[in-house]
Amino acid sequence: MTHAAEFQITRERMRDYLRNPGPVECRLTISHSRVVQKSYRNERRFFCLPPTVTLEGGGWQQLCMFMIPGRVWYQASSTEMVSGIYGVINNGCGDGERLEFKGKNYAQAKMAITSDHPRFGTSEKSSKPTFFNLTVTLLKSHDELIGCFKSDRIKVISKKPKKKLSIKNSDCKALVIISGSTVALSCKTKTFSTTRFMFADGTHFVGSAERWSSLEICLVDETGRFEDGYVYYNNVVTLRDPKTGHCHPPVRICRVEGKEKMKVMPGGNEEPVCQLYKCAFQFTERGKEHLYLAMGSQNEIMEYDAIKDGQLSDAAVWTIASSSDTEFRFFYADQNKACHTLPTHIPVVHKLFIQNNTIFLEGDNFDRNMIIWIGDVPVTTTFRHTWLLTCPMPDLRSLQSCPMAVDEECAQIQVSLAYRGIVFATGQVLQITRGEKDLYERFAMQVVIQ
Repeated sequence: MTHAAEFQITRERMRDYLRNPGPVECRLTISHSRVVQKSYRNERRFFCLPPTVTLEGGGWQQLCMFMIPGRVWYQASSTEMVSGIYGVINNGCGDGERLEFKGKNYAQAKMAITSDHPRFGTSEKSSKPTFFNLTVTLLKSHDELIGCFKSDRIKVISKKPKKKLSIKNSDCKALVIISGSTVALSCKTKTFSTTRFMFADGTHFVGSAERWSSLEICLVDETGRFEDGYVYYNNVVTLRDPKTGHCHPPVRICRVEGKEKMKVMPGGNEEPVCQLYKCAFQFTERGKEHLYLAMGSQNEIMEYDAIKDGQLSDAAVWTIASSSDTEFRFFYADQNKACHTLPTHIPVVHKLFIQNNTIFLEGDNFDRNMIIWIGDVPVTTTFRHTWLLTCPMPDLRSLQSCPMAVDEECAQIQVSLAYRGIVFATGQVLQITRGEKDLYERFAMQVVIQ
């Protein structure tokens, strides 16, 4: 029996999903810092950003309804989650830490780092950089496995160097902040007993003791255009929420030194901004040069005259760290089957390219039973390796009814993977350029999706 015959996914159902994924899709995001610092002697460290697992999409509610007979399914808000799901997060050391969602759509781990393990302690003999991944195991309340999800790589670093860094040093390149990358900001003040994080709440930024957001940090030139390159102290940058596109007004990133008495250090833009260092954000608008971005007493992010007697208020001091959001998207297309078990390792596609009329997908965790879909069209798939799948380029005329995104340059059709009645979004698209003029014009008349 073929895969297609055993698990029925119709083109109509796939088309409906591509047009409106929200009500049926399961989205899981693992958010974490890209670096952690080694533990020394008897130190007990924690991640500078608490690892966070977020569940979004209406598919989770439907999953609970399928798997737990009698459970009431109701329309939850974006921050609510039906009960019946929990997780275990593991950094490769020990038994892992339980994640409880407690009626919310997110859960966090403390994730202690101790020196008794070679990976995080000073007993590591190898001079090579150490990397590891977080693994999230998601289960239903009666311990039935939903699936296992792996984060991006995290680098273990030693103590922050005291001498000035240079990007000419290859080891330093992994520690500096790059324009266009995502970072998270935390603020520790004497007023609050716990660290506060900058959190993007819709169209504005707020402080939160529970949640943090990955924000794009971008260099800005005199005309307001974004620039590429490494971020240096005294550069003008903007902070942007990648989900909503909301941008904070341009600010100058400044170096901060001192512990009890913190000061903004003057000087040129010769030193790159580094992971886990303290910094301040000075407003650049004329007449506001004395104001800094600060954490308010009511968790508001505000403009604040933060320097008094030459010292900088701790409310305007931020620790900066590169962050990562690893997202998995899937939905159960065949709802008539009792088996909704995800593969042991969730497939991830890193790259799509076309050569000699053949489409190549490169990634991880591929399976012989996976089928490539171009839009709402399944195509004959060849399993080459756990990291490589191929398929022939489909007849483009068969794709004209597919939901797609169309702009002045090209039409984009989403590429998905199907496995045992489950569809995984790959984040990859097939592009039809203006070079195929007639076909492009026919595509441009179709319904445009975001």
